[in-house]
Amino acid sequence: MLKQISYMIFLVIYIYTVLVRSLPVPEWNEWYVVIYMVGLALEKLREVNLAFCVLNIVLKFSRQLV
Repeated sequence: MLKQISYMIFLVIYIYTVLVRSLPVPEWNEWYVVIYMVGLALEKLREVNLAFCVLNIVLKFSRQLV
């Protein structure tokens, strides 16, 4: 539930930042959006890395069975 609320807050601030205003000096809401996007990107990289690790383990195990 906390993830959904956090994501909704992110979307509202992101829409406001991108569509309504953009100043030359970033404010707190723009920094929040940037930090949130970096966090999402790092999470996706972690998921991809984990998937490759699992795939590698499965391939090694299947080669040992043959």
